[in-house]
Amino acid sequence: MKKIREAPKGQILNNYTSTIPEARDAEYEMVFIEGGEFLMGSPPEEPDRDADEGSQHQVRVGDFWMGKYEVNWIQYSAFWRDVRENYDSNIDGEKK
Repeated sequence: MKKIREAPKGQILNNYTSTIPEARDAEYEMVFIEGGEFLMGSPPEEPDRDADEGSQHQVRVGDFWMGKYEVNWIQYSAFWRDVRENYDSNIDGEKK
């Protein structure tokens, strides 16, 4: 199983703001989300439970950053332009 990268125990990493020069210096904000564990799935006795909602199991999620706001079209267009120009569409994530 791949190791989940996390902040040192008890350390909360900072939120940050950055810009995308290719998108007219559009700003974006990233918020740090501390990882944790939760029980995924519905118990068998839950009313109106569908078959695909079980079985219950423990899930562990590592720390991550999430955009504070949704991505706008200017930001997405800059991302898509970069992907088309710099990555081989036939090979997952490999630079040209």
